[in-house]
Amino acid sequence: MKNITAILIVIFLTSCSGHINYVKKPTPIVKNESKYYVNNVNVKLNGDYGKSSGSGSGVVNEWSKFPNESEMSKNMKNILIDRLKEKNIYSENKLETNVFLVNLDVQYKRIGIFNKKNTFSSFEMSHNVEVYDQNKELVAQGFFGPYKVSYATYNCGLLKNIITLFGCSAYYETKNTIKVFAGKGPEDEIEEIGIVLNSLVKDIKDLGK
Repeated sequence: MKNITAILIVIFLTSCSGHINYVKKPTPIVKNESKYYVNNVNVKLNGDYGKSSGSGSGVVNEWSKFPNESEMSKNMKNILIDRLKEKNIYSENKLETNVFLVNLDVQYKRIGIFNKKNTFSSFEMSHNVEVYDQNKELVAQGFFGPYKVSYATYNCGLLKNIITLFGCSAYYETKNTIKVFAGKGPEDEIEEIGIVLNSLVKDIKDLGK
């Protein structure tokens, strides 16, 4: 079988020392037993978000093709819930016994191709996570990031849809070699955010004694 050339996106996670620390000791979280309810996710879009160009009827939002802060908050909340479900540590009922509440605050900056807006190529992201008990007492928290994304082209053979996480770097092959250069869409952005949140969920799953 012949080789195919694909774009392999390399996500370099700088400042990778972030982790979740216990605030309440001994921790009430029980490893492999406690579950988590996503209480709130708040995303702050930084950089050129919200700016406009042109005048009169020609005024447009620089990132009008992409989700705004409210939509991004909802998207990331859904991703986080899905990842917790995959690990079997999600609860839909925050009042259940041994369920903890998760709040996530995200600082997010889109980067366009050659700084051109509405042509998403990469992002910078950092986030703060807080875990509360049902009495709204903080039991654990952590800060992660900033994560920065860069790209490279490789001859990937017949590798398809591969997602792996090695320490502070994540790699996966895109379906279209043109995407990085022509500008990716909101669906690509969500996929890449999911890779970053995978690491967070792993840390949440490891909580407890």
